Amino acid sequence: MQYRYLSILLLFLFACKAEKGYKTHSGQAQGTTYLIKYESITGEEYDEEIDSIFEAIDHNFSTYLSNSIVSDFNNSLKGIVVNENFIDLWEKCWELNIEIDGYFDPTLYSVFEAYKKMSSEILDSHLILTALDHTGMPLIVLKEDSLIKKDADVKLNFNAVAQGYTVDVLAQFLADKELVNYMVEVGGEVYAKGINSKGITWTIGIDKPIIEGEGRQLISTLKLDDLSLATSGNYRKYVEIDGKKMGHIINPKTGFPGYTDILSVSVLTRYCYRADALATGLMNMSSEEIKEFDQGSEDVQLILIELIDGDTSIYASPELRDKISL
Repeated sequence: MQYRYLSILLLFLFACKAEKGYKTHSGQAQGTTYLIKYESITGEEYDEEIDSIFEAIDHNFSTYLSNSIVSDFNNSLKGIVVNENFIDLWEKCWELNIEIDGYFDPTLYSVFEAYKKMSSEILDSHLILTALDHTGMPLIVLKEDSLIKKDADVKLNFNAVAQGYTVDVLAQFLADKELVNYMVEVGGEVYAKGINSKGITWTIGIDKPIIEGEGRQLISTLKLDDLSLATSGNYRKYVEIDGKKMGHIINPKTGFPGYTDILSVSVLTRYCYRADALATGLMNMSSEEIKEFDQGSEDVQLILIELIDGDTSIYASPELRDKISL
């Protein structure tokens, strides 16, 4: 009788074994939502590991956690010892800062704080410019395993790159599991590889730039395979100061958002941290500068949406014009 019960138990466990196929893990993290889909050839699921990756990245880069490494750095007067992941992202930010001529800069924390202190009706230029004096990547020096401050008031905010970096870390985790078909999306920043559950290349939509409250519409779709996509825009997040709408993307060179007719910039490239940061930085440029950057970059493709004489105009990199569906 004992062997019979054992056989029944084994049959039950076998029946309950996870099935092979596509898995989905979604939720909220980093102040936004995430969606991860992957084909598991063994039936194994990785929810716990994925959640641990989010926690580890937040421990490094979240300014909302008082005990995170970036918060410890911001609260320090001289700097702190940091880990390899922190150094890795810091060095990537330096490369991006140089590549995009200073239009991307993770040291704008003080400027963001200055805007929070202001009334939504009055622009305090003196407060902003004073905060801007304490920004700039040269004010922070990497020496061995320490980030050292040359200005006690310089602080870091990685919000314009952290979600893209998270996508890359999660994608690498899935690749290390020898998966070949997966999609990782965090806060709209996405990387995809292989095919989806329908057997076709992952298709990603780009939002039409419309103000909040008008719902969501797509202006374009495109297929991603071993590529990342990130989009930045000012059309939904803005404040009214001195009677003018000002976007949430701050120009590191001036401390102010640009009054621009550029509605959004979508960037495609291999790594999502690059797509994320470049999309933000390009929003600070003129239309002509963005197109010039596009022509000079070998690994970046982009879609620019702007207003010209009141009408929406779309510019796409030459390599994309036969691949996007409007």
